[in-house]
Amino acid sequence: MTTWLANTIGTPVECLKIGSEMEYMIWARQVMHAHGVTPILKDWTGDQPAAYVNDGRWAARCLMDTNTCIAHPGGSAEWPNPVAVCAECGTVYRPVFPANRELAEIVLLARPDVRQRHWFGDRDETPERLGHLIVENAENKWPKRRAIPSSGEVV
Repeated sequence: MTTWLANTIGTPVECLKIGSEMEYMIWARQVMHAHGVTPILKDWTGDQPAAYVNDGRWAARCLMDTNTCIAHPGGSAEWPNPVAVCAECGTVYRPVFPANRELAEIVLLARPDVRQRHWFGDRDETPERLGHLIVENAENKWPKRRAIPSSGEVV
């Protein structure tokens, strides 16, 4: 079992060891340069993708090339806005996080294996409701446990 995301749903902070939105942009440019792509980032101005959880990480789908981008919900000085950057094409997104994000994190953190922490929320035409995750947890007898959502508040 992966233990590095045992107590949190990952963001660029945990997954990439990046401390701010600015560092995330620098990281994306470095990756692009290493892959021979001109390291120019461009803001996406259309409808923003929905954030979802994949293998215990917040993510957003790149609308240019369908890559998965690690997402951050924002809300702090270092991460003022939601953000996801495609390190393949350089598109910067402001993903839409679900209103019940912290509750979803609590439900997903009850799952002992990070590889079982998936929630597609409003990403697709057929949204996956939070109640579905709760039923899956009960069916699999995953324990109810105290969890610490990204806000840091113990629930």
